[in-house]
Amino acid sequence: MNKSKYFVFILVITAIMLLVLGNWVTPVQANNAGIGTPIPTGTPVTVTEIPGEAASAEQQKELKSVIQSYVEIRYRALTVSDSGDFKQNGFGDLISDMHKAKVFLREEMGKLSVEIKRADLNRLRYVDYKYFLDFRSITVDPATQTATILVTEGNEVR
Repeated sequence: MNKSKYFVFILVITAIMLLVLGNWVTPVQANNAGIGTPIPTGTPVTVTEIPGEAASAEQQKELKSVIQSYVEIRYRALTVSDSGDFKQNGFGDLISDMHKAKVFLREEMGKLSVEIKRADLNRLRYVDYKYFLDFRSITVDPATQTATILVTEGNEVR
């Protein structure tokens, strides 16, 4: 009899403590009061001086066309309907014959083969896709025959 009274007494004390401590908690509600301009938390993007000169309108058009073709081939390689076309044709004649371009092509083909295999294994191939390219700047360096292109890529894939 004493054990059951003791148990009930402990139970009542615990319930009272929970009620008292529960009332100390202040309810919180989200609102937009006091929210101003967001403060960046990551590393800020800074554009350093790019060597070279601004590309002419004709050069810009040609370079944009090459970049758009490259991106189109990348997306097509990850679609359901590709069915091996990329493995057969790769990037075609889009890539230059320069040594640096060959190194890039080898690395890019390796990277894309891994992405294609991962997409196959996880059933992540695209049924449909849309992408956009926002070209920020295009400069060319005639001395090294290179172009530096700052571009942002976005997409919607299904």
